[in-house]
Amino acid sequence: MLKQVTSMKKLFVYLMLLSFTTVKSQNFKFYTLKDSTKVEKPKVLNGDKIDYNNFDQNLATKALAKAFLNFRDTIDCFQSGEKWETSYPETKLFPELTKPRWSDWVYQNISLHNTKEMIKNPYNKAYHVDREKWYLSNKDLVRKEYYKGIKNVPTNYVEGSFLTYSENTVCYGGQMETYQDLANLIIKTWDESISHSCALRGSTHDVFGYSFYGLKIQDMFACCVMYNPNTKLTKASINFIE
Repeated sequence: MLKQVTSMKKLFVYLMLLSFTTVKSQNFKFYTLKDSTKVEKPKVLNGDKIDYNNFDQNLATKALAKAFLNFRDTIDCFQSGEKWETSYPETKLFPELTKPRWSDWVYQNISLHNTKEMIKNPYNKAYHVDREKWYLSNKDLVRKEYYKGIKNVPTNYVEGSFLTYSENTVCYGGQMETYQDLANLIIKTWDESISHSCALRGSTHDVFGYSFYGLKIQDMFACCVMYNPNTKLTKASINFIE
């Protein structure tokens, strides 16, 4: 579903949200709703100014990742207004579970790929690159990455785990002064859309793993921001494995 909204600068921003799930039985549910440069983990930025003649993809991506994590620090509820701790008391005991962990693997295999494909499109719109076939054929690898390095996870739990892949995308036709300004605008725009806000404000830990085994596992996320000097469009995606 394509949604058009107006940004603070009265320039059109196009939003897309995608979510689909995988389970051990290989049932697949698809909702139309809601390259290869390695990016470093998010670091503190000091309002780096954007030179649109030399747009820095890595700075833009790190700024968006940081803005998202900072956003998570400022909220404590789902889009509905229900407190996280009401549904998941463990988030009060272990605050780290209220934020997902950055994943280089998600960046390399999903965020970078999807944003690269989007930026090739000359039109002022966001959309979702079709990854259904890829996701289905790589669901075991997704599980392996999600639980990699986590101790005391039963093998049968990994094999039967229920994981959701979701994505927010955006296309922006304006220009901002700094990468942080751009990142904050993207987060604000997503949060003003109910379906996109649900993705930003959702649970970010392995709920079942904690309930049954006491596992404290943060979900994975990554994002990517690119600018096309020919079209003068900025496009971005943020992706979650949860």
